[in-house]
Amino acid sequence: MMLASLVAASLCLLLTIAPADAKVEGHSAWNSFVFFLPADEEVCFYEEFKLSRSYVAEYKVIHGGKYDVDIVVRSPNGKKIYSRDDVHADKFTFESGLGIHSFCFRNEFAMVADKKVFFSLASSNPPTLAEEAGDHRPQVLTFMGATVENIHQFMESVQLVQRDYLLREAVDRSFADSLSERVMMWSSAQACVIIVVLVTQTCVLKYFFTPKRDRKPMTSEVEYAALSDL
Repeated sequence: MMLASLVAASLCLLLTIAPADAKVEGHSAWNSFVFFLPADEEVCFYEEFKLSRSYVAEYKVIHGGKYDVDIVVRSPNGKKIYSRDDVHADKFTFESGLGIHSFCFRNEFAMVADKKVFFSLASSNPPTLAEEAGDHRPQVLTFMGATVENIHQFMESVQLVQRDYLLREAVDRSFADSLSERVMMWSSAQACVIIVVLVTQTCVLKYFFTPKRDRKPMTSEVEYAALSDL
């Protein structure tokens, strides 16, 4: 349990928690978050794009049920951009239009299993340091600037690798905990059956090997014996 808590804490440190009405303007950094999807419900998130660009979306079911989810992505005019059913994880690229896009996750076929889902949305072309600072003008980088930019891109790659590793760790930990719980329940049921069988066999053997008490003759039997003597 302590290891699972450490993994969850590390994952939260790497992910940027974004509200459902977060805005994405131009080149965006990775907007990643983990949310709970209740059983037999649908959860939707909305992103407003003010520039037409290529974006990458990624999702993965971390915990719950059969680790599957339904997802539908719609454009501002209601047209389906992406749709999949009963999928554990996927990564797709789409061209955004101007306006608010919806990302809806459904868990309608799971009646009792709540799920934990990871979702990430980012621009296909990661922003440079200058673009992150708000300067979108073309620039000629010096040797020092190019070196810093390479370090920045390398650190972005390291962060994505760490995020993927922690996601896999979270999924494996969830599966291991679920398997351990099922094994514990099955072992407890078998122990109860063994105890019941043991008690039953003990009572049966005790009944067979316990000497019977002498039975007192009934009145009719005594009278019959007396008549026979005559």
